[in-house]
Amino acid sequence: DDPEHRGIQVPNDFWKVVVMRKLADLGGPGDLSATAYVLTQKSLIDDLEFVYGEHQGFQVRIEVVEKLTGLDFGDLRDADPLAEVSEDEAFRTGASMRGHRLRSLKDIII
Repeated sequence: DDPEHRGIQVPNDFWKVVVMRKLADLGGPGDLSATAYVLTQKSLIDDLEFVYGEHQGFQVRIEVVEKLTGLDFGDLRDADPLAEVSEDEAFRTGASMRGHRLRSLKDIII
């Protein structure tokens, strides 16, 4: 349902899922961590007047990306640190979804 401009669809949102192993205390492989991110520009392209740098980035639960895309990330949902955080603690209303708004790298929950 992304809008078209000159016959080309312009995406409202971009998403990414990042999977990593945390460092263990003893130097061996640590716990698996999987985080999901959505960058939305929907409010900026409503009239197709994109302003560079005014997009909004959110860290979201992996299940949010699954619902948006129809993909299944399986057991990675269990490695999502946001799955353990209550919505009241970590989530605020975003432009097109509920997510943890990212203003700096310090806002990322790993």
